Formats: sequence, structure tokens, C-alpha cells
Amino acid sequence: MPAIRHVLRSATGEVLLRAEADRQVITTGGGDLAYVTLTLTDAAGTCCTGSDRPVRVEVSGQGVLLGFGSASPSTEERFDVAERRTYDGRALAVLRPTGPGKIRLIASAPGCEPTEIAITVE
Repeated sequence: MPAIRHVLRSATGEVLLRAEADRQVITTGGGDLAYVTLTLTDAAGTCCTGSDRPVRVEVSGQGVLLGFGSASPSTEERFDVAERRTYDGRALAVLRPTGPGKIRLIASAPGCEPTEIAITVE
């Protein structure tokens, strides 16, 4: 049997806000959606689970913000607003295309540089 190893890392240093889409190209037909994960990390990419903070998103171009959540089990925050507090360092924005072109999402959080991501809509 092969040996099994586990590594436990703690985030250190400055907290960064990162955005990552589940894919870079979506289509206008068939109810296609883009899922953008927003994560608070350190410089090495380790998630900062103890540094939760409010994140604000702005969506422009050929798409709209369909929902924004964090999976927090005890929140009264709405899913249809542009600001949400992270839970264990993460939040998820769901984007719906409105036509062909580009969807641009800019996210910001206190103490972090804003981050931007673009998704192509075909």
C-alpha cells in the first residue's frame, strides 16, 4: 500500500482577494451560468479562513449578477445584493449572460486590492 500524507498550512502575511471563474467561456443559450469563486488568500494562495470580511462585486458588460453567497449556515444576508461577507475566506458570485461579448466582474474587500476577472460570452 502507498503511504498517505496530509499537509496542513496556515495562511500568513497580507490578505489578498482572488477571483477565479469555473470557466472562461460561456454561451447565451440554454441557461448557461458562470460561477466566480472569491477567496481571501495569502501570497502563496493559502486560504485565509480566519480573515472573513465583506466583499463587494460590480458586474458590467454582457451579464448580470444572478446571486451572491458564502455558504454561511447562520446569515440573514440576501443572495440578490452586491455585497456579502465571506465564510471561511470564501464567497461565490453567479453570473448570467445577457448577450454575446464580455462579462467583467470587479471585486473589492476592506484591506485588499481590488481584483478583476473577465468571462467571454459566445
